[in-house]
Amino acid sequence: VGEEDPRWIVTERDDGKNVNNWHWAEKDVTSKAKEVLLALLEKSSSSGVSIVNVKDISGEATLINRKKKQCLVYELSCKARFQGMVNQLPVTGNVSFIEIADEVRGDDIDIKITIEQAFGKEQHKKVKNIIIKQFRDIVTRFQVQILEEHGIPPKIAKWETSSTKTPAETPKHSKSPRDSNTEQNEGSQSKKVAGLLFLGGLVLGVGTYLWYNSSHKG
Repeated sequence: VGEEDPRWIVTERDDGKNVNNWHWAEKDVTSKAKEVLLALLEKSSSSGVSIVNVKDISGEATLINRKKKQCLVYELSCKARFQGMVNQLPVTGNVSFIEIADEVRGDDIDIKITIEQAFGKEQHKKVKNIIIKQFRDIVTRFQVQILEEHGIPPKIAKWETSSTKTPAETPKHSKSPRDSNTEQNEGSQSKKVAGLLFLGGLVLGVGTYLWYNSSHKG
């Protein structure tokens, strides 16, 4: 059937309905995404450091339908203040979630923080890493929840960075006692043959030497 056939022609329905979400459609869900993110940030206090003032959440989120399939694309950012305890040390500071996006996950989530307390170099690094990990966990929870809000199964398992696996070693063939005995017998036979060849060569050499001397004396 060629494309000129009337069955190929897609016409607009009078009621404007996209039957079974077959045709491309976009829906702005930015407000919902910001609402979910804000709620998670405000509940962050259970992990030691809490967000006390979200200064700004910017960006956009779009729900896309095509051929009965849905996907959610978003790119958000925000700034906030935090305070709490890390390793029994009081901390306060500022955090910037540089990019919260559907394709940026795990350790790739870009978060910048400044800590107002003066710690030693090593202590500062430890505290900073703990706080950043907590905030990345919040973003990961957001990525799961925002998908669930729109009935899209989250696939976080595929997002996790898998460690490089060392290929399994090829199992070596275990030799049976029979195989070992066969190899030993073959080795013994080879040694015997080599010994006979050596003796044969030696006898031949001696015979040649005697013949040569006797012929020249005559």
